[in-house]
Amino acid sequence: MRRVLIVGGLAASLLNFRAPVIKALRQRGCRVFVAAPGPFSAELSSSLAAIGAEIRPIHMARAAVSPLADLHTLVELLRLMRDIRPDAVLAYTAKSVIYAGYAAGFVRVAVRCAWITGVGFGFTEGKSRGRATVRHMLRLLYRSALKCYQTVLFQNSADAQLFRDLALIPGDCRVEITAGSGVDTGMFLPVALPENPVFLMAARLLRDKGVYEYVAAAEQVRRRYPEATFLLAGEPDQNPTSVNRGQLEVWSASGAVEYLGWVEDIRTPMARARIYVLPSYREGMPRSVLEAMAMGRPVISTHAPGCRDAVEDGYTGLLVPVADAEALAEAMIRLIENPVLAAAMGRAGRQRVVDRFDASVVGEHVARLLTDSGRA
Repeated sequence: MRRVLIVGGLAASLLNFRAPVIKALRQRGCRVFVAAPGPFSAELSSSLAAIGAEIRPIHMARAAVSPLADLHTLVELLRLMRDIRPDAVLAYTAKSVIYAGYAAGFVRVAVRCAWITGVGFGFTEGKSRGRATVRHMLRLLYRSALKCYQTVLFQNSADAQLFRDLALIPGDCRVEITAGSGVDTGMFLPVALPENPVFLMAARLLRDKGVYEYVAAAEQVRRRYPEATFLLAGEPDQNPTSVNRGQLEVWSASGAVEYLGWVEDIRTPMARARIYVLPSYREGMPRSVLEAMAMGRPVISTHAPGCRDAVEDGYTGLLVPVADAEALAEAMIRLIENPVLAAAMGRAGRQRVVDRFDASVVGEHVARLLTDSGRA
């Protein structure tokens, strides 16, 4: 039986984002191991076991720059691969790709595949000295680690081109684009749009996700349409650009947004919302946008890579310039004032997801790369 190891940066993401791949691998008769830093709650462990995944917790300092902790992660992955003896390794998120790549190359795993699901903090522009240092180190690590892989997957062509332009991918490496991580269109079903102008943003609460622009636009729109409601779902993060809890309390107290905190099932607030908003500076392929479209929500996002690949401007939603709160507010007002257009965009978005981003198609695509040959 072929053994496949999937390495990620967060336990919950194994179920939320990699379940289609796990299911497709199991259908092909593979034994699937999953490794990530915890916590693995009883519910998460049970859900992963139910789809056939065997859990191997590891330690990883996801956002911190800690050479000692990263060395610990590398050693753990080496031991894990020697114990499991996988035939194929799939790694996603920066540290997982880097250290799983080193380990898989060292123990000579036959099939090695990296999945760049977004370029993140280390590639988005910023003038701080700390960000410049992180950006430089991350690119050096990627350049050396990606030599250990035969295949690198991206979720949009702009990210693939960026890695090529920066010479991070070896010339003999196979590069493919996936349709994001996929969406379970049977789970995310269309729900009738509510009458009231309710907006939702659900994301990691980082500056680069556009959360400050969302709040600023909300304040502008509410001066003209005081009945409008702006929901914000997510939690502060370890990332240096994360919004802190004090700022969230200020926004909530001012009435600018209704802060929901971490939401276990995004379908509940999504059904409450009429319009979904993600003013991100850059994405791989924004899963929340695809989920919103699957549920028949028109989307307002940006012209950034990833976002523009998900949303068809003027047809499934509206795209605005990055970091432009005024343009964002204008787009919100346009959809408030044009409910027929908003509903049509929601219907078109659902069809786009069904046609192009269904989870089973993405899962089979990646599973095939991991199992169809001796090399990915």
